[in-house]
Amino acid sequence: DDVRSVGNGDLVVTVEDASGHKTTTVYPVTTLPTLLRPGEIEYNVAAGRKSSNYQLKKPFRDGESGTFWMGSVGYGFDSTTLNAASILHGKYQAGGVSVTQALGGFGAVSAGMNLSQAKYDNGDNKRGHSVSAKYAKSFSDSSDLQLLAYRYQSKGYVEFADFYSTDRYTRYNTKSRYEMRLSQRLGNSNLNLAGWQEDYWWMKGKATGGDVSLSTTILDGVSVFLNGSYSKRPYLD
Repeated sequence: DDVRSVGNGDLVVTVEDASGHKTTTVYPVTTLPTLLRPGEIEYNVAAGRKSSNYQLKKPFRDGESGTFWMGSVGYGFDSTTLNAASILHGKYQAGGVSVTQALGGFGAVSAGMNLSQAKYDNGDNKRGHSVSAKYAKSFSDSSDLQLLAYRYQSKGYVEFADFYSTDRYTRYNTKSRYEMRLSQRLGNSNLNLAGWQEDYWWMKGKATGGDVSLSTTILDGVSVFLNGSYSKRPYLD
């Protein structure tokens, strides 16, 4: 009972009896990573400066002026976890809350909402919100629906990663996104499938994509990993 899931995957539990015999059991983990044990508090605090320069010699030459602060806190109840997070910058502020609920044999579900405010050098302000929902479920010992997610963003919502005070236009301003991930164990191999779809406020058409990966072990310890991906975006046609 003192084992907390930190993500999707396998939880391997080995029990050794008095005679020294070990029994290993693999449990598929289908809880969302934000779940905490009852009474547990988790918090994070960070500070930094945003950069738009990819050169290592002067990484902050073209960055936003001023320091940003970000923090989050989560508290666990019996089968529910509440989380809150925020980002503070001189020209950008955002905050959000989410709740994650364990559903026992039915998996786990999470819902959240974020608010953002961005100020631009030309005097314009943008305010917006986003809402999201996630679901995780294990169908059997070898098959998991790792993530089924939906996210909606209003026209004025801006992610901090996309914020630049000199440019109020977010070129590919996402309106909504659907995402699904599946995992299947095949003996000593793992097969992962993912697919997603996005649409945008400022352009017609939808973007779609997916990827498939296979990992396995051969020749008594040699790991092999294969991966393929596909994407189609309307602004690249």
